[in-house]
Amino acid sequence: FRAFREGKSSDIKTYSKEQALALTLNLGLSRSKYKELRNMSNVQGIKQYLSYYNIRLAKIACYPPRETVTISDTHASIKLQALLDLTVCRILETYNIDTNFEKRNLKLISKWGFDGASCQNLY
Repeated sequence: FRAFREGKSSDIKTYSKEQALALTLNLGLSRSKYKELRNMSNVQGIKQYLSYYNIRLAKIACYPPRETVTISDTHASIKLQALLDLTVCRILETYNIDTNFEKRNLKLISKWGFDGASCQNLY
């Protein structure tokens, strides 16, 4: 508190792209609300929030490659392997695991569906 009161805002860290994206999603912030929050913070001299462009980049990084997505008038589908690969890459990035350090044999153990909600469309 003392550092903030004395104008020493260097202790305040800027959110990462992923943290800023999580903030907007968790708080349900629209683009305009996030920009207003960022502008108000900047006016106070607190450069904590990234530009909305960086949030868009973080959001795009969560999407599977375009060539694995098929969209038509009647359906949309994504190759399962592409989703699994993306999930593994995001997990490894989150925990800062260097996959190039050595040859690694990693195993993804996951569960598919059957969470009790898969038949809700029958009601």
